Amino acid sequence: METKKIKVCYVISVLKNSTGKGGHFHSLKALVDEIEKEVSVSVIVIGAKIPDVIALSNLEVFNIKTNWDVFTFFDIFKIKEKINKICPDIIHAYDNTSLIIINALNLLGKKPVIFTKCGGENPSKKLLPQPYSKTIICFSEENLAYYKNDYKFKDSILFHIPNRSKNIFSDNICAEKIRSVVGSGLVILRIGRFSPFHKKTFEQTIALFKELSSNKNLNKIKLVLIGAIESEDVLNELKESCKGWDIFFFTEDEYTTEASRLICVGDFVVGTGRSLMEAASKGKGQALCPSAAAQ
Repeated sequence: METKKIKVCYVISVLKNSTGKGGHFHSLKALVDEIEKEVSVSVIVIGAKIPDVIALSNLEVFNIKTNWDVFTFFDIFKIKEKINKICPDIIHAYDNTSLIIINALNLLGKKPVIFTKCGGENPSKKLLPQPYSKTIICFSEENLAYYKNDYKFKDSILFHIPNRSKNIFSDNICAEKIRSVVGSGLVILRIGRFSPFHKKTFEQTIALFKELSSNKNLNKIKLVLIGAIESEDVLNELKESCKGWDIFFFTEDEYTTEASRLICVGDFVVGTGRSLMEAASKGKGQALCPSAAAQ
């Protein structure tokens, strides 16, 4: 007799102005690809659209379309109705917004809830108290230390998953299109999103490139920046600071969708967290860039 699989419902949000191309969407996909070998998985995406990396998967995915400007009880009802229909054994929230909503729907504790903190800065107690979860998975040691030292989570069960990447393929055809634009030379690559939150990491990468370019022993260095646009203002400011330098921006969907497939473009990769793991898996030289949350 076949053993019935545990049903896990993942809940993740796509906030207003999000491109749906953040690293946590890819991390969810990488982990669920492995987990679904042992459990039955469904994914609920709260927001205007399903991120490409999840939409293109073979997962059972449901989209609760939401206008975040006027989030109503009707939206909460739709989420509750969908969860009830899936009838999972475990609910797994993948960001703070989802956890707050799930906690509100699960006031009587009828379902076990897991929360994954996908890296980034530690919660600010001054701005908004971190919602509680009995079981928490952290991607970074800094986040893990935060929860260990916060009395509110003294009874929580904490897990640390430092490596959440998987084997990635190289899109040599698309990479060749980039190389034809960039030309010959040593290529430094940075993949991210052009947003206010990530602006600092791009500025740091550009500063590193300019410093290396001043070294007379290094010839024909190029910088390639690949990222979806979340803020035209940020993109324009960065482009202005790059005038006169061999710095190339690629923001079209053909480059930014599953951008890790283009790691093969770079001889060196500047990044944080998952991007460094993926670069290492491809044998690329790596430079650690302080995260967007670094002070």
